[in-house]
Amino acid sequence: MMVNAPFRASGPALFCLLIQALFPGHAQASGETRSLMELDEYVVTGTRDARRLLDSPVRTEILSRKTLDRLQARSLQDALRFVPGLLLRDIHGKSGQEVWMQGLDGNRVLVLIDGEPVPASTGSAVDLSQIGLADVERIEIVKGTLSALYGSAAMGGVINVITRRGDKPLDYRLLADVGYYDEASDTPAQQRHAGGHLNMKQGALGLGLAFDVRDSDGFDLTPGTWSTQGDKGPKLNLDGRLRWQATPTLDFSFTPGYYSEQLEKRFSTQAPGVGEIRQIKGEDAQRTQLRLDSNWRPGEGRALRAVLSQETFTDTTWQDALGTAEQDQSRRAEIGLTRGELSYSQPLGAHQQLSAGLVALNETLTQVQTRYESGAYKTIDEVGGKVSRDSVEAFVLDSLLLFDERLEILPGLRHQEDSGFGGKTTPKINVLYSPHMPEGYDLRLRAGVGQGYRVPNLKERHYIFDHSALGYIVRGNPDLRPEKSMSVQFGGEIVSHAHGLRLDLNLYHNDIDDLIATLDAGVEEGVRVFEYANIARARTQGLETVLEITPEGRLSYELGYTFLRAIDRDTGLDLIQRPRHQLKAGLHLDLPEVRSRLGLYAQWQSHEYADAANTQRSPAWLRTDLRLDTRLTRELTAYLGVDNIGNDHRDVADTADYRPLSPRLIYIGLRWDH
Repeated sequence: MMVNAPFRASGPALFCLLIQALFPGHAQASGETRSLMELDEYVVTGTRDARRLLDSPVRTEILSRKTLDRLQARSLQDALRFVPGLLLRDIHGKSGQEVWMQGLDGNRVLVLIDGEPVPASTGSAVDLSQIGLADVERIEIVKGTLSALYGSAAMGGVINVITRRGDKPLDYRLLADVGYYDEASDTPAQQRHAGGHLNMKQGALGLGLAFDVRDSDGFDLTPGTWSTQGDKGPKLNLDGRLRWQATPTLDFSFTPGYYSEQLEKRFSTQAPGVGEIRQIKGEDAQRTQLRLDSNWRPGEGRALRAVLSQETFTDTTWQDALGTAEQDQSRRAEIGLTRGELSYSQPLGAHQQLSAGLVALNETLTQVQTRYESGAYKTIDEVGGKVSRDSVEAFVLDSLLLFDERLEILPGLRHQEDSGFGGKTTPKINVLYSPHMPEGYDLRLRAGVGQGYRVPNLKERHYIFDHSALGYIVRGNPDLRPEKSMSVQFGGEIVSHAHGLRLDLNLYHNDIDDLIATLDAGVEEGVRVFEYANIARARTQGLETVLEITPEGRLSYELGYTFLRAIDRDTGLDLIQRPRHQLKAGLHLDLPEVRSRLGLYAQWQSHEYADAANTQRSPAWLRTDLRLDTRLTRELTAYLGVDNIGNDHRDVADTADYRPLSPRLIYIGLRWDH
């Protein structure tokens, strides 16, 4: 609990005087506070127990339901686009996008739904566009290594998508929108989206249902040619939840989920003596999920949770030349993930809380390619049967409050026994200090040090991605070594409630050894071969800062700046696709006279290198988005959005151009809430 101290001429106090001098007109009456970035929201990802956002010792960023509505986010990809410091990248070799944090790519960022890992598409990174938001309550983002809390895949950070619990007797939402691309066909509604949820609670029973469907005709950045760039086809999420409150302290829930997509796009290749060969490539994917969990909270800070989940992800990719009667090639991969977790939390006195848990998981991968050769179909097992990985992990986390609860020390430890790589222990420690501040101000100083550890995934060890028809092969390497890292985070957050001002600054430094990357292994039988290898010692370091201004009146602002230096420690050269500078800004205008809200968002990033030798640059770029919603009745809202107002997109003929691919999109929709 914060205790106000007399105003002294200390560093924090002088900073408060500076705020008052710079923002004299924004002060409010004494004792009145203003919500800034949902600082009173409770978060769980960084500590595994509920903490007020401002008081979490692990720096956490949050996208609340209100923020998601303001952004008009239709998928996790849309929701994360304007979060400072995050990079969204196209997934190599397939549709969709992954998220990078602090210079570490999507293979090293763990994506969770209600604390449970999401299997990555074809053993690669999680595709953000596959996760709909119809029933999402909030999204929590923690940057920096969390291997001590969440295991191998959390070297770069964690994104936790938290769904609604359905505690109201009746809660529902329906929405639908249609959109039009600038570079597309003549169809008037090339993007179609509908979603909704229904949550009911009657006595001890609760029921939740949610759906989200996104359908697109794609887009074409090269009119007059056969090739297209935007994927055509639908994506569907279906989710349910059955909850039983057995006693006031014990509840059980059963959560099934389903996802599917059927996507395709056109491309062409040139054959000597033949000319252009027109082809279509597609991807059909399905994910099924079943989860059982129980929570027992007998009081006095004690809590016991048990979770058992099983997911199966199947992905079929194919390509077909139009001039042949048979399908040229298809590849079917199936990933299975079975996971169980048992965790317990227990207070050890008035100022100490101990949490511990056990996790067991089994991951499997099978992959078969079928292709038409010499008048017959040929089947190739690309991973040598079914490959698997087993892991048993134990973690412990201890929260200790000192000095009138102004100092919290949060050490943690995780030990992992992996079937392929043996045992490894990863420690970490976080510290939160809340100094005395004048009334109306809050200051939090945070520091964290932790080891990261990541075992090579099944794709990197066993996968053979044979695209000989396109001139290349990507080959797995069973001799890969695990990656190891050391992460240091230090920052501060100051809030002036009276002036509607929040400033958050964080410095980070990550050293990674045995970084896994793709190595050009040369040409074999006329085909370029790439192979996964431990080839680098990398370093990423930089600064992340967010300024939020919410003065009295209609306008509010937020500005985020990120500096990133990511280098190969052996050569001193920059790692590819890591821009040094990034700016993200948002402006919000309330128009109560017409019951409307206007939002304008912008993101800019500097150039980035496209090759390891740092001889090719992808250009800097700027993207702006517009959001407008108008409340027609108490329950009905109309909304309009424009993505990429300036229509600045990639030159697809330039292989060194990594700018965003999507052209301008204009959409309009309706939302019904109860």
